[in-house]
Amino acid sequence: MIKINWKTEKRKVKDLIPADYNPRKISEKQRGELMESIKEFSEVEPVVINTNNRLIGGHQRISIYADLGKEEIDVRVPNRKLTEEEEKRLNLRLNKNTGDWDLELLGKFDMDMLLDVGFDEELSDIFDDMNELDGPGPLDNDRIKALTVLPPETPVIKERAQIGIKAIDNYEKIKKAVEDGVITEEKILALI
Repeated sequence: MIKINWKTEKRKVKDLIPADYNPRKISEKQRGELMESIKEFSEVEPVVINTNNRLIGGHQRISIYADLGKEEIDVRVPNRKLTEEEEKRLNLRLNKNTGDWDLELLGKFDMDMLLDVGFDEELSDIFDDMNELDGPGPLDNDRIKALTVLPPETPVIKERAQIGIKAIDNYEKIKKAVEDGVITEEKILALI
């Protein structure tokens, strides 16, 4: 079989055909975050299509481009038509082979930035890692309730800060995220 090479071309958004087999989906919250990213950075990563204009990677972005009134975009196109099996394998690889976060490095980012770009469940992982390094075991419900309800002066919150958040400033950011609905108490509890 001929080796696959890719080139970048322009295509009209309305001419691109979603693949009915695409198993990838996003929530309304994730869609909103992706839309904000596209508004801020535009087309960073080209959509991937087959020679017949069928989407392989980029289904969610195409939907947002259409909603934003974008008429033409860059796409990556193979030098030969991919078989349906190749298409499906590539679709899965584009969405699955993405790696994991280095939670120690991620924990060094500004909390506001992490919340702004859509982190929520991952924040619990960061705190769990800090707990292992810095103090007593996993959080219990009383500590979570203190995190979401009580003021920073509360001794339980100071204990929480010592075992995970490390700073009242970060506590305030997380508390605000809970109050604003970015992350819920239930999500935090489900991850513990």
